[in-house]
Amino acid sequence: MLWGSQPELWSWYFRETNQRFPHSYQVERPRFDQLLLQHAEQCGANIYQESPIQGVELNGDSVGAISSNGRWIEFDYLIDASGQASLLANRLQAKQYDAKLFNLAAYGYFEGADHLEGEDAGNILIESIDTGWIWKIPLRHGTTSVGVVADRDTSLPHIRDMGVERWFRTALDQSKHVSRLLSTARLSGDISVTRDWSYCASNFNGSNYCLVGDAACFIDPLFSTGVHLAVSGGFLASALVHTRFVNEDLYPESQVCYETLYKSQYLHFQELVHLFYGGNRTQDSYFWQTRKISPDGDYSPRESFVRLVSGQSQFGYERAVLDRASLPNKYVDGVSAIEARRARLQALFVDHGLASIKFRRSSEIHVRPGVVLAENQFVRGWEITGSERDSLPVNEFVASVLQAIDKPMDLKSLLARLETKYLLDDTLSDQVQQTVRLLLLDDVLKLDSDAS
Repeated sequence: MLWGSQPELWSWYFRETNQRFPHSYQVERPRFDQLLLQHAEQCGANIYQESPIQGVELNGDSVGAISSNGRWIEFDYLIDASGQASLLANRLQAKQYDAKLFNLAAYGYFEGADHLEGEDAGNILIESIDTGWIWKIPLRHGTTSVGVVADRDTSLPHIRDMGVERWFRTALDQSKHVSRLLSTARLSGDISVTRDWSYCASNFNGSNYCLVGDAACFIDPLFSTGVHLAVSGGFLASALVHTRFVNEDLYPESQVCYETLYKSQYLHFQELVHLFYGGNRTQDSYFWQTRKISPDGDYSPRESFVRLVSGQSQFGYERAVLDRASLPNKYVDGVSAIEARRARLQALFVDHGLASIKFRRSSEIHVRPGVVLAENQFVRGWEITGSERDSLPVNEFVASVLQAIDKPMDLKSLLARLETKYLLDDTLSDQVQQTVRLLLLDDVLKLDSDAS
């Protein structure tokens, strides 16, 4: 990347923070979609190709679609995976746009491009320029995907005046690295343009439908989050639909859980994109000035950045890239405070174990009944709630551990309390210890010596 607070390229590798998945794959989207389609057919889905839908309708308890020949097709349940066409969200006028990300993208494919050298040869290259930023993604068989992201309102008049390809090439000429790597490459095909992609539907489901993937929300191309949200959302949607047909009484609560889980991921990446745009100092132009974060912004530890570190490894991908951004001191100090607390706890666990530690539940933390995601459906469970934090769905065992901590206590006292409900063998005792560690790290529990 050429981005952040330093004027030269820097790299980040998956292996730095994830030993299990030390690399990724760049694949052509049509090939990826075809693989998914074939897999769905192998799983028993009926596939109808070249069967366009002109629109969708919600009529009371019925939901259906209008085919290209005007035929009305009614469904028991409709999953809208129509991408940025967002058939249902547009029909319901439910799209809410992110005013901070009114951008557009122009992109195409090149043959014969050069790549970065050495171990960076297969890496995605992202380079910021005065009018926005450029992606360059190596694909198989010598093909490279190249796109330009720029401000929508200032770019559209120039595109209308110059034409798409000339504007696209003018933007590429602003770059130092991408233009060099494309110097002998040939553009294959036309340049495509898309805009107004940063949005989130006001609701993700109804009594007989749900939205998934780009049909529900999209943030920005910056961190390639679209496929992640689509695949994750597809899994959540399958659980929601399964619940609808096997446990209809639980469906209304499952709808809330579906939307909460889905939107928590969306908000996580949205916050990351806002911070990373706002923290770029390699360029000084209208595009970047309008996206800067005010140093006097209101950054409370929970409200503004806890999503970026909650549930993540202590030094994960998000934290690694944000280290390169120039961010307000209040943000940096807040993240540093959270990470320092976690580091102290980890050192305490190593040096003394849990046996000598006395802990208590944070005063604002509560455990209440809720609906949680199980293996392939939503089921009744528990959730941990508190001020300025997202609710955390947990299973009955974790809820029991937390409910047993109603006053300051140590591990021995906690195990004694749990013995009235569970047969605590060595395995279950280890699970209690692991639960306490995780709840301490996530600030659900505090050391009894800490101030409230």
